[in-house]
Amino acid sequence: MNKSLFILFLLAVLPSVQSCKKKETSEPTAKELITRDDWTWVRFEFYDNNGNLTSETEPHTKWVFAPSGDYYIYDLGGTIYRYGIWQLLDNDTKIHIIEHSGSYDYTFDIETLTDSKFTLAYTVSTGHGSYYFER
Repeated sequence: MNKSLFILFLLAVLPSVQSCKKKETSEPTAKELITRDDWTWVRFEFYDNNGNLTSETEPHTKWVFAPSGDYYIYDLGGTIYRYGIWQLLDNDTKIHIIEHSGSYDYTFDIETLTDSKFTLAYTVSTGHGSYYFER
């Protein structure tokens, strides 16, 4: 009899125990992180093939990546400086950016992507460069 009552008790309590489990929240996708808010371009670095820093700038422009696939770059005065389209490639490890005029067409490696930092890198025959963004 006691065994039957215990089993009935477990059957009655088990659904409520399962409903108390903490619901897991999924991590945001790369697209969600990129499009969540504006990015401030804070630094650019270029290193030659010998590892020497040959160029460094701090442009402080705003980059906006829209979920629709459009992007806009604003200067410090709030005027659109450049615009075009973007898309993620290779399982969200690369981003392809094309300016509306077609004069700027690059694919970058995504080195860092968090809610507050975004780093894009590229390699050419003379070395490699990195763009650093922050929120």
